[in-house]
Parts: sequence; structure tokens; C-alpha cells
Amino acid sequence: MDRSTIHYYNKNADKLAELYETADMSEIHALLVRFLSEKARILEIGCGSGRCSH
Repeated sequence: MDRSTIHYYNKNADKLAELYETADMSEIHALLVRFLSEKARILEIGCGSGRCSH
């Protein structure tokens, strides 16, 4: 990552985290449920807080 990108994320981390954590993910959850079996497992690596994996 270049320095300006790192600076932007450092300066706006709180705002970005709030946007990420409050985003409506219901459509993505419905899509996952549609295509995954009830006992399916998903390995999520480096994808934010992991809030979408439960």
C-alpha cells in the first residue's frame, strides 16, 4: 500500500470501521444460505472483523 492510502486509513479508521460494521449484509447472507448446505464451513482469512461469517 502506498503512503497516502495508509495515511487515509489511519486518519479515517473509526469512520470506516463504523461503516463496515453497520452495512446491511442481508442480501449476501441470503445468497450464502441459498448455495451452502446447512453443515457447510467457510474459511475466512483477512476479511475484516469476520462479522459476515457467523
